[in-house]
Amino acid sequence: MTGNVASHEASLNSTRVNRYWTPAGRPTDRGWVDALTTVSKAVNGGATERQVGDIIARSCATLGDVDRVAVAVDAGEGDILRVVGAYGLTADYIEHLNSDRPLHFRNRPDDSYGPSVRGFRSGRSVVVHDTHTDPAFAPWRGLAEAEGYRSLLAVPIVASGAPLGVLICYCDEPGQAKRARTDLIESLANHAGVVLEGYQLRRNQESAIAELQAALTTLDQNRKLHAHMIELVLRGARPEEVLAVLGKALDLEVRFETVDRAAAADALRVSVAGADIGWLVTDRPLTAHEHIALEFAGLVIALDHQRRASIYEAETRHKLDLLTDILAAADGSVDCDELLDRCLRSGFEMAPPHRVLVIAPDRPAFGAARRLERLAARLVPEARPHALTSYRQDVAVVLVPSAPAYDRYLEQLHVAATREIGGVSFSAVLGAECHRLGDYAPAYRTALAALRLRQRSGSVSAAARLEELGTLQFLLSGPPDELIAFSRRLLDPVREHSAELLPTLRAYLNNHQRAGATARELNVHPNTITNRMERISKVTGGSIEDTGHLLDLKLAILVADVVTA
Repeated sequence: MTGNVASHEASLNSTRVNRYWTPAGRPTDRGWVDALTTVSKAVNGGATERQVGDIIARSCATLGDVDRVAVAVDAGEGDILRVVGAYGLTADYIEHLNSDRPLHFRNRPDDSYGPSVRGFRSGRSVVVHDTHTDPAFAPWRGLAEAEGYRSLLAVPIVASGAPLGVLICYCDEPGQAKRARTDLIESLANHAGVVLEGYQLRRNQESAIAELQAALTTLDQNRKLHAHMIELVLRGARPEEVLAVLGKALDLEVRFETVDRAAAADALRVSVAGADIGWLVTDRPLTAHEHIALEFAGLVIALDHQRRASIYEAETRHKLDLLTDILAAADGSVDCDELLDRCLRSGFEMAPPHRVLVIAPDRPAFGAARRLERLAARLVPEARPHALTSYRQDVAVVLVPSAPAYDRYLEQLHVAATREIGGVSFSAVLGAECHRLGDYAPAYRTALAALRLRQRSGSVSAAARLEELGTLQFLLSGPPDELIAFSRRLLDPVREHSAELLPTLRAYLNNHQRAGATARELNVHPNTITNRMERISKVTGGSIEDTGHLLDLKLAILVADVVTA
């Protein structure tokens, strides 16, 4: 505030007597010029809205020959006048006008407005000659008596052709408002309109500048935050670390969730190539600049996800190439020394003994093999040598080192697959130990055949080692021609007699020769099972009740399955 404003306020404060401002002397010949000069200097000197309003009110009182003045302007909502300056009025009266009974005109009939509102809305001066006798002023008569005025003049403040506020002049004597120097008051109101409009424009400019400065500061902070997050990603930081930095900078908690949070107002979708990969969820609503920072964090996480996916795809293809070459080593088409060296450069020591582990879903499940391979890689112990994980068609294949760290790897993988990949069960077989590259192909074929046989026979959702499979482990290496001929002699008549007999025989043997359980599995009547088993006995030339013949049938089916596998 300038020196003129300060001296003007000091002069006004020196005459305060239980009022906001008290009356001063009447204007001199230079009073009009001095008043306009003081108001203009106050605005240009950076005075507050209240200081400018008080100066206008005092000038109006001294120039217009009135006792009290209030300066009220539109509060910006178009339906309330707010007192921004006063002279000669008590603080309680001003507080009453602004808070307890504001000068409002929201949803009210025209004839219910007071003189101040009528002057503001009509754009013309309104005079109340005597507050005691004017019937239109009856609602405010008690307020006038308490404040001590008997007449009133309301002069509109107009700027740029639109009402901006109103000068409310109060007089102690009835009829005094009519004798007031209305011409000077209206001229002052016009000047006040220009001044207040300029003040509001200046305040709006200052507010806009402050907002721009705040926006620039926010942009600079976001730029630094963005650079930090990018640096973290380039260093290989995980999304959790990026979100921790973001949360610390913005003082909020940010979580990355894979569940659908589309309905949540505090969640941001994170997508890669149009596919959702998750949601960023915060613990409170965000400001505009915080939302921008969160969007950038989502972009960073999406880029990191894409980077990791690309790395995973490259590693997966490389490991599949290694597995393919390892399984081809048995036929001599691969340079074993060069392959061992490639494996070692890729982090896999294949010279020590390994076992072949195969795991697959018990029924078709799209993408299950890739998910199994990723899970198998995640469960690989830190100890060296590392297991080589890959997949072929619908089967995940793991070359498991024969080391103590992997003693429980088969069971751990099977349990994790069942727990984490829902909707389907899994079967797994750990095959024979391989001491050289040429051993892997037959070990893989044997383990895979054992897996398929167990799934076909109903032994699903289980993990087994090859040495636990009894007679089957010997047959899987290749049954003798005599056993194959024996199986065909016994089962070909069954196949030729009727298509349903061989499946019935399989189910009957799997259900421990119980006709009721077999009937439930095949969804037929138990008598049907009994009838079919009698027909099988007839075409095979032996009784199903004979233990020896029953053993022959089991062996024949086992050999047929091995040959098929």
